[in-house]
Amino acid sequence: MDGQNMNTQQGMPAQQPYQQPYAQQQPYAQPYQQYAAPGANEMSIGAWVGVLLLTCIPIVNIICLIVWAVSSDPNRVARKRWAIAQLIILAIAIVLSIIFSSVLAAAFASMF
Repeated sequence: MDGQNMNTQQGMPAQQPYQQPYAQQQPYAQPYQQYAAPGANEMSIGAWVGVLLLTCIPIVNIICLIVWAVSSDPNRVARKRWAIAQLIILAIAIVLSIIFSSVLAAAFASMF
């Protein structure tokens, strides 16, 4: 019959399945990120020991923490974040000690 494929059960021409136009998709490539060599930005254990010893000295510790917190050295990011965290903890400790000492002073004053 006219060279068309016929469906043998119903006598109707067989339908060709719909095929979408084939467009080749580009494979996913992750963006290029330049990483430093392992250990390039890390501080050694000796450096951390020196940092901890410096923070044990009164007044010097506050000066060092402020200097390290505002430094822009890209090789010492861990020390900068640590210094900021230490300054936050120091500020909280100072506020709590002021509150605690004023409560104790008020309690002691009310005794007399």
